[in-house]
Amino acid sequence: MSTLGFTSGKLDQEQTRLEELSHALLLVHASQLGHGLQLNLTAAQVAEARGQLLRFVEQLAAALVRPTPSSSEVAPVVRQILASSAVPSDWCDDLMALAVVLRGNSPLDEAKVGLLRTALGFIRQHVAESLSRNSPR
Repeated sequence: MSTLGFTSGKLDQEQTRLEELSHALLLVHASQLGHGLQLNLTAAQVAEARGQLLRFVEQLAAALVRPTPSSSEVAPVVRQILASSAVPSDWCDDLMALAVVLRGNSPLDEAKVGLLRTALGFIRQHVAESLSRNSPR
C-alpha cells in the first residue's frame, strides 16, 4: 500500500472514531438534559453511548499511566496532554473519576462533559492538522 493510501486510511479511521465519540457524547448529554424523548433515544442507545465513552476514557487513562507504547486511537490525545502544561496524573485522576460516573447511571456534570470535549478537541485538532499536511498544495 502506498504511503498516501495508508495515511488516508488512518485519517479516515481517526475521523470516524471522532464522529462516533462525538455522537456518543451528544446522546448522553442530550439524554441527561431531558431531550431523550424528543430525539427518540432509547435507554439501550444511551447505555451503548455511555459504554463507548467509558471504553475511550479507560483506554486514555491507561495510556497516560504508560504513555509508550500508546494505542493509536488515543495517541493524539496523549501527545497533546504531554505537550501541554497539564499534569498527566491529574488528567488520569479526572479520567478515572469520569469512568466511575460512566459505569454508573449518574449524570455527567459540566466538568466531566468539558473533559470529554477537551479530549475530543485534541483528536479533532490532530485530524485537521493531518488533513492540512497531507492535502495537495
